[in-house]
Amino acid sequence: MKKLLIATLFLAMTASTYAATDVKADDDSKSISYTVLNQFAAEFSDATNVVWTLTTQFQKASFVSNGDKISAYYSPLGDYLGATKFVSIDVVPAKAKAEIAKKYEGYTVSYAIQVISRPYVANATDDTGSYWVDITDGKKELYLKVTPFGGIELIKESAVK
Repeated sequence: MKKLLIATLFLAMTASTYAATDVKADDDSKSISYTVLNQFAAEFSDATNVVWTLTTQFQKASFVSNGDKISAYYSPLGDYLGATKFVSIDVVPAKAKAEIAKKYEGYTVSYAIQVISRPYVANATDDTGSYWVDITDGKKELYLKVTPFGGIELIKESAVK
């Protein structure tokens, strides 16, 4: 149950990351906690083009680092939740790409991200290095979790709006 809750929260953050990739003229940086701003500055000192988003579920920094589009997430209380980066489907393990193509024929990849860091949490699964792939056939949107070894898990299915 705890894994499902973590996966669902991460999926919500991931989907909002994709939806918020356009640079905002006005971000939420004035509403982000001082603790989070300091943590972020220490952890991601090379970040450029930082745009902050505040929701009831998390505080998110979207930024560029070494040419990569990255998002770092913090809880409303300021705890670091992890970071992801947008990747090409080409970097997803070949085994997983082949299985996706076979099992989800007719679907196209909307985007793929990779979990690049997570804090240590006792009794939690560390999914650092895993990929989250969003695919659609125009009617349904599927969110797949892909392990670094090519295993695939369907996390969520929803109707395209």
